[in-house]
Order: sequence, then C-alpha cells, then structure tokens
Amino acid sequence: MKKAILSMAIFVFITINTISFSQGATEEEITKVKESLKREPPQRVMPSDIRQGGLLLKKGQVELDLTFTYAHFSENQIFIEGFALLPVLVIGEITVEKIKRDIFIGSVTGKVGITDRVQFEITVPYRYQYERYFRPNVSIANQEEVNDYGGMGDVYGSLLYHAIQETASRPHVVVGLTYKSISGESIFDINPQNGEVPLGTGFHSLKGIISMIKTADPAVVFLNLGYTYNFSRKGDVYIASQDAVTKEIVYTKTRSKFRPGDTIELGFGVAYALSYKFALNTQYQHSITLKTAKDDDEIEGTFLNVGYTKLGGVWAWSEMTSIELSTTFGVTADAPDVVVESRVSYRF
Repeated sequence: MKKAILSMAIFVFITINTISFSQGATEEEITKVKESLKREPPQRVMPSDIRQGGLLLKKGQVELDLTFTYAHFSENQIFIEGFALLPVLVIGEITVEKIKRDIFIGSVTGKVGITDRVQFEITVPYRYQYERYFRPNVSIANQEEVNDYGGMGDVYGSLLYHAIQETASRPHVVVGLTYKSISGESIFDINPQNGEVPLGTGFHSLKGIISMIKTADPAVVFLNLGYTYNFSRKGDVYIASQDAVTKEIVYTKTRSKFRPGDTIELGFGVAYALSYKFALNTQYQHSITLKTAKDDDEIEGTFLNVGYTKLGGVWAWSEMTSIELSTTFGVTADAPDVVVESRVSYRF
C-alpha cells in the first residue's frame, strides 16, 4: 500500500513538472510547485475548549478568550457553569407564579501551556442580571417586582493535564481540576430588600473533570465527566417568608450554616470540520445537583435535574484568531430556556 502511494506521488510530481516545462514555465514557477508539494496541509480548525473536543496548548503558547453570554430563564432556578442556587432562601408558603431572568455575562479567559501536556486557565467574569417576579398571592402593591444588578462574578481557575495520548485504539484523555472562588456578591453579601441580586454562589468549590477525545477525520467525538464538590459556609442571610394575613413578603436576617449539594455531570458530542477554516460542533450535557442543606437539614425544592443541547460553529479568521458562536436549548425544567454565546480566541 505504501509503495502504491509513493508511486502515485512520484507520478503526480513528474506529470506537473512535464506540463510546466511543456508550457515554458520559468525556474521560479517550477520551484514554487515543488515546494507546495512538500508542504503539509493546514491543520483543521477545532474548538479551543477541551470540553468541546479541543486539545491543550503547546508549551509556551498563550491564548486569550473574550466571551459574551446571554441567558434567559423563565423558571425559579439559576444554573450557570454547574452551580445552582436560589437567589434567596425561602421559608413558608410562597407561590411564585412567574419568574423571568435575563443574564448577561462578559468574561476574559487567559490560557497558557506550561508544558506540552499541562495547561493553566483563569476566567474573570462580569455579570449583569435583570429579573422580574410576579406573585399573585402577595399584597397588590408588591405583586410584581423588578430588580437589576451588575458586578464581578466568581473568578475560577483550572489546571489541565493531557494524561493519555491518542492511538488507533484509544482516545486522548485529559483530566483537570477547577477551583471556583467567592469573588462575586452572594446571598451572604446582598440585601434583597434593596433590589440586590446575587452575582456569585457564595461557596468555594472544586470540580474534577475527565475528557476523552477521539479523532475520526474529519470529525472529533468527545465524552466529558465531571464532579463538583461545594464547601459549606456559615453566615448571615436574608430569609424570605410570607405573612399569613397580609400576604406580603417579609425578609428576616438569620445566621445559619449552608452546604450546597454536589453536582454530577455527563456530556458528549461531536465536532465536524467542514473545511480547514470552519467546523460545526454539537453536544448534549446533563447534570444532577443534590439538595442544599441548611443547618444539616435538606431544603426541599433544591434538587436540580438539568439537561441541554448545544449547537455551534467555529471559524478560523486567521492563523491566530478564531470566532465561535453557539446556542444552547434547555430540555428539562431546571435548565435555562436559551443561552447564546460568542467567543473570540486569540492565540499568541
């Protein structure tokens, strides 16, 4: 087989040279043809995120990602990057007929290849949230409430390691650990009576991930597994309750210990290169978040079952710059209705 391929290459080379000489080609033109035959084809563009089928940077490479995300929710839960919490902890019979949230997140992510198999990432987000509540069972004056708030979200960093290289029978295996800080204002920092809303979860967390990536040219298939452990925290929060007579919402400051439930994640998908400059990718992600505990007692209604489908594409604007655009559709009640994300990646 190798001899046949080699013979074919020699035949093409001789044919091109013969045609060039027969047409009176110059020495410079013949040299260009020879050099072009020696060049390797350009590498196909693929997503820069390993969670979408991409691979790590080489040693010394640096990448800067500018991301803008818009998310719309019409339920009573928030789910962003695997962490979900109610904006306020509720005690008592409060009927929420309709809640709508529009969340805008602009983030900057820096990536650096420490070695050919180790990569470090850090993400700094800025978040703006606009929400509307409609409560038919509260006093007439407070039936509809509108809040908006903006500021820095939770900063998080990741360390990724390319543990296993791909062979004919096995995939690339990348493992990683992500730490999430509490830099964004949370339920421990805000006063909901002033219209403030949380911009972070308020809890330190560690997330372990395993990504398996297998090439099947021109496609790449991938599988992601993740587990998030949230650390407990004790502090003062405003607890919302409803007056039995007036039906008004009353906030009471209470000091308690909280422990968000851990999250288990599973995702899979495929990235397909249509050309050397454009690739499509699609994936399905599902996660389960266990109940949050308050003073070691589980809070009803905090168990989350989130599933969504993501469709997107990446365009190689140049050798150093790529543009990604994706749309996410929720398929369970706890998932966001729709998320639109755009990302510009610049690699040094």
